[in-house]
Amino acid sequence: MESRVACTACGKWMFHLAQTCPHCGVPRAGAAAPAPAPPVEVRAPVKKLELSAEEARALLAATAPSAEPRIGDVVADLMLPRSGGVDLVLTLVALPVTTLTVLVLGYAVLQAMRKKLPINLRGARLLAVPTSAALAAVLLLRNEADAGAWVALGVSLTGWFARDLLRARARKDPFA
Repeated sequence: MESRVACTACGKWMFHLAQTCPHCGVPRAGAAAPAPAPPVEVRAPVKKLELSAEEARALLAATAPSAEPRIGDVVADLMLPRSGGVDLVLTLVALPVTTLTVLVLGYAVLQAMRKKLPINLRGARLLAVPTSAALAAVLLLRNEADAGAWVALGVSLTGWFARDLLRARARKDPFA
């Protein structure tokens, strides 16, 4: 059987299973009538949700953040002060350790991206700084650094730890 037939109205060729001619739109002779279209269900219009700015902020505060933290979130949490002069001073004191941490995390994320591995930064905010400080301590020990370098590392790590404790105390319950 041939896969194309001539249209009875215009004479142009069309596919043998076509219900209507694609050129002139006339139903093909011998073709079954097309099935009627299903009825369209009419729905009531949806009411638009209106929130005030205060309600929107409360909703954003109450919703859980995404499960996977991003590198930008971790860097911002490590490097930027949140509020108050004490937090600013402790952020500056912790800057050497947090800078090393950001460099190590950035290198690890780049390596994972090159190897197309999944990037898991869960716990990076708390575990990366002590781990990077331990790496710095190993480097200082291997290079036989003087006491000043050890004191600087200790002060920087203590500043980060104090800042983290201060931030943990300042966290507020969004439902309170």
